[in-house]
Amino acid sequence: MGPLRIDPSGVCCLVAPAMHFRILLPVPMLAAVALAQAPTCNDLSPFVAIAQQAFTQLQLPGLVLRLDQHGQTANLTTFGAHTVGQIMPIASGSKALAAAVLLSLVDANLCAFDDPVGNYLPEYATGPKAAITLRMCFSHTSGLPTFDPVTSDPTITLRQAAAQVALMPLHFPPDSAFEYGNVSMHVAGAVCEVVSGLPWHTLFQQRIAGPLGMTVTNFFTGGATQNPSIGDGAWSSAEDYTRFLDMLRQGGERNSVRVLAPASVELMLTDVIGNRPVVWSPNPFGVRCGLGMWLERQDALGRTLLACAPGAFGFFGWLDREHDATGVWLATTYFAWAYPYLRQCWDACDDALSPLGVDCLGLATPACAVPPRLNALTWSRDGQPDFGVQVLGAPASAFGGVWFALGPPGAGLPIFDLVAYVPLSSPLVPLITDPLGEGLYPFALPLGLFGLTCSMQGAWLNAGSCGTSGLIASRALRIDVLAP
Repeated sequence: MGPLRIDPSGVCCLVAPAMHFRILLPVPMLAAVALAQAPTCNDLSPFVAIAQQAFTQLQLPGLVLRLDQHGQTANLTTFGAHTVGQIMPIASGSKALAAAVLLSLVDANLCAFDDPVGNYLPEYATGPKAAITLRMCFSHTSGLPTFDPVTSDPTITLRQAAAQVALMPLHFPPDSAFEYGNVSMHVAGAVCEVVSGLPWHTLFQQRIAGPLGMTVTNFFTGGATQNPSIGDGAWSSAEDYTRFLDMLRQGGERNSVRVLAPASVELMLTDVIGNRPVVWSPNPFGVRCGLGMWLERQDALGRTLLACAPGAFGFFGWLDREHDATGVWLATTYFAWAYPYLRQCWDACDDALSPLGVDCLGLATPACAVPPRLNALTWSRDGQPDFGVQVLGAPASAFGGVWFALGPPGAGLPIFDLVAYVPLSSPLVPLITDPLGEGLYPFALPLGLFGLTCSMQGAWLNAGSCGTSGLIASRALRIDVLAP
């Protein structure tokens, strides 16, 4: 069965409503304007091609690949036997869902994140385990065992499982090291049942699934049980998990329904390892860990750009805050085999999606040439030290540059076979490409530019060009400096 693809076409990209700016301090701030455009700047076919390669080389029975930007589906592709509505076990993709349950109770002041577990489970109130907090349970720093069959024993309750864990020896003193596992989250799940007075399944439905319209996600792996595996027992679909990720993308809210406080979302995306030694981590790339999610990328100021919730059976759900996007990879394979392909997919998204605050406009010209792809390096936040632009797919080792203008790009002025969206009288920054046709121009955004707008467009000498100008021009970029 070949791939089914839903990929909206268009020449521009979507940007969320933003405060726009001019990059000159005396120029007054412009009013906020909402732009409704197509969701991608460039071609998403490389993104799909990487998944196709993984599907073939890993001999996957099926794969669902989904990418959303600004809350709109940019790509939905199925491979093999999998359908769009495929429901599968997501293993440790469950951890982010479980963390959201606990944090929702914290938001409701039913417990505090740094409360000792012993406040709610008396068997943890004495000895070394008295130091264990709810935070440690979800940060893999409690010292409790990592994995144990007690977390999936269908003959006992979640509360009874937590009591059995209390009899097990600690691996290290609480809060002294990081060791990835499921058992400590299981204990915290029992606390959630105690403070809410509800069984886990009901609690998850009331706090997370119901408000988000997640109709198929549940913790019934292996059938209905009073001892659901909190850290790795959920089943879900690409549609359901996208709803959850979209809530995180919007700071804890979706469709005007508040599920988590913004501070709780930030907590999920904050490194929990710190300076602690790592006893064991399953992540093959050694990335940092948040609450239920791996923190794959950070900007120069340490803010999380991309976080991923992987599952051992080949599930990945990711939140790309840099591009205001979410994604789901739903398949069955050992996750470490699929992980490298997924990272290539993220690289493809860097090319195809404009970062937050950046909008690509118009067309590359002339139409007969392979267009160079001009894009920003990261989101355009006030005071962003690692901001800049890059070009990919331009003529190799070619002289050229980028025009820079104040205010938004124009409607487009035909010049020979090119279209200029930025006045050619604007300042030109030289940008010579390397033998691969790539070039980079970094420029930090100083503080104090929030609300200002500028535009950029590049052009390069194109030896043997199919056009008449001897040049090939990129699309234009509109850059809106966002709040810090």
